[in-house]
Amino acid sequence: MAESNIIMGRVKRLETAFIQVSELLVDHSERFDRIEGRIESIDARLEGVNQRLDSVTERLDSVTERLDSVTERLDRLIRVTVEERTFHYERLSDMERRLAKLEERVFPEPG
Repeated sequence: MAESNIIMGRVKRLETAFIQVSELLVDHSERFDRIEGRIESIDARLEGVNQRLDSVTERLDSVTERLDSVTERLDRLIRVTVEERTFHYERLSDMERRLAKLEERVFPEPG
């Protein structure tokens, strides 16, 4: 009988331990459920952020294309402007040289 009481005491302690383990498992399960809900909420928000980032990326690509187009136009304008200024400078220089020769013929230096 004493042995039976010892076994019953052990069984009672095991039952108590099982109950505590079960309560812990339920608590952890509830925590995991809350964490899972939070993760799903974060995933949904991240999806929204990703969509916004995709939209911004598309806009930036569009702006980049327009800037490239403007840069090409400016490059062409600068090239033409430099060519024209160089051409006009050379023409002006040529006219000044001709005028100087004409002045020498019309008004020779005394000497």
